[in-house]
Amino acid sequence: MASVIRGIDGFDSSNEILIAPVFKAYKNVNQTLTDLTWTRLAFEVTEFDSNGSYNTSTGKFQPDIAGYYNIGACVAFLSGSFRAALSSVFKNGVENSKLAYCYSTTSDLDDWAISASTLIYLNGTTDYCEIYAYLTGGGVTVNGTSGPEYTTFFGHLVRAA
Repeated sequence: MASVIRGIDGFDSSNEILIAPVFKAYKNVNQTLTDLTWTRLAFEVTEFDSNGSYNTSTGKFQPDIAGYYNIGACVAFLSGSFRAALSSVFKNGVENSKLAYCYSTTSDLDDWAISASTLIYLNGTTDYCEIYAYLTGGGVTVNGTSGPEYTTFFGHLVRAA
């Protein structure tokens, strides 16, 4: 539920300040990806989550305030060799925005990470976001054991609707 800070008298709604949803979650377990398949990434630990909008069990960010959100992730691929790796924000189970795309003409990519974000409108009731990854090449995992700074999922309200 959205929180507000009231004016000095506790009743003056003209002085209310919205406590906007903001969260950051990270992986603490490596996750193996299946070749040529979009895989939802699990972010098992929340570093912070102001409104309880991120669910570590489902990997979904589902805020209770309608508006425009900055949603992003850093996905760190490690081990194995791959030719291409992608990460995307999925909204309501459908790809919405590519965050990263890395490609090589040979199968020599390894230990690659990038962070990016995008703006997405979420309706505050049923809309949710998840992070997915895709690759060509086998034996690749998403880094979850090197620390909370490697593979993260984050977001915050930019403007309420």
